Amino acid sequence: MTSAPASATRKRCEAVHGKNKLTRKQERFITEYLADENATRAAIKAGYSKRTAHLTGARLLARPHIQKAIKVVTRKAFIGKLWDIVDADIRDFVEWGSWGIALKPSVFDRKKNAAIAYVSETGRYGGVKIRLHDKLRALDLLAKHYGLYPGAGRRSR
Repeated sequence: MTSAPASATRKRCEAVHGKNKLTRKQERFITEYLADENATRAAIKAGYSKRTAHLTGARLLARPHIQKAIKVVTRKAFIGKLWDIVDADIRDFVEWGSWGIALKPSVFDRKKNAAIAYVSETGRYGGVKIRLHDKLRALDLLAKHYGLYPGAGRRSR
């Protein structure tokens, strides 16, 4: 299973390195590596030889342009997750009224799941407890990243 399509990885990498800096195999390697953080498996899935995959994976990870591409894709994914937390609304997950509170059925998707800190049963009457990640902390991290605090410059990209 991959965390990001190869085309999305390619677009992000091109923004940093210019067109055609990474081969398709290298782009696929980055996508696969970010999915499970195993360089050997990523090299095999990217189409490199199984026999030399452990060496190929290590060599690819040692290349500066591959390292930079991995950082860019990781940073963008991290910022995206923070925005998912900020955008989350408890009303996406539960509904309430005079009858009480209940989880909405089948409303969870990847974007919404990023906002959930935990879900647990309360043990009383089949109740469920849901907690979302801290929005203020996510906003604080985003503000720091974008340099919105006085005297704090924007972080390098």
